[in-house]
Amino acid sequence: IVICISMIADIKTADEYRTFIKNKIVLVDFWATFCGPCRALAPILNSFASAHPEVSVGKVDVGDAALQPIAAELRIRSIPALLWFKNGIQVHAHSGMTSTDTLNKTLMTLA
Repeated sequence: IVICISMIADIKTADEYRTFIKNKIVLVDFWATFCGPCRALAPILNSFASAHPEVSVGKVDVGDAALQPIAAELRIRSIPALLWFKNGIQVHAHSGMTSTDTLNKTLMTLA
């Protein structure tokens, strides 16, 4: 079961992740609790998720041992890392901080 905090799904298992990315348009934030930039990005993602209910936004904690294989499989080397999926296929990736404006522009290219 995926737990939603605000408009963002808290993905807890590899199976949840694989099911989640099959939604039409998906943004997944790979983050960790010890990561300052990840914590700074959280309000930006919350705002984006609230403004765009058509996008499924989820978070994957790379510090969680159960999720580390997903991060390794996707070659996540630095966090925060934002991966965009369309119908289950990765179509865009971004590492580091970003802005709501950049998220909106990326979404426009996927719509």
